[in-house]
Amino acid sequence: MKKVSIDVIKELNATSGYRWFSPETMRFCGFRVSNYAIVDKKDYLFVSYENDYHGRCGYTIHRCIPNGHILKIGNYQEYPTARAAWAVAKRIVKRHERERKEGVKV
Repeated sequence: MKKVSIDVIKELNATSGYRWFSPETMRFCGFRVSNYAIVDKKDYLFVSYENDYHGRCGYTIHRCIPNGHILKIGNYQEYPTARAAWAVAKRIVKRHERERKEGVKV
């Protein structure tokens, strides 16, 4: 499973005209992101930590697609720990890798 710096995703997102990682967006939305992402075919998966204005906090898995757009996988703050979120993200990538080896369209 290949890891890349989160800077790769930040640059892709910004050069595509998105502001998902801008300091203003991150401050307004109350989230932080992991230092790295894992590669899933042409996409990247990463984990964010959110602390919302209601005092709730948790972790969310995101997918960055080739055009730089960020998509949420699952629910907002679905995971209580970073470890739980990363475990699911890694299972997703491993399942896709296995399906590609078996010739199943992903």
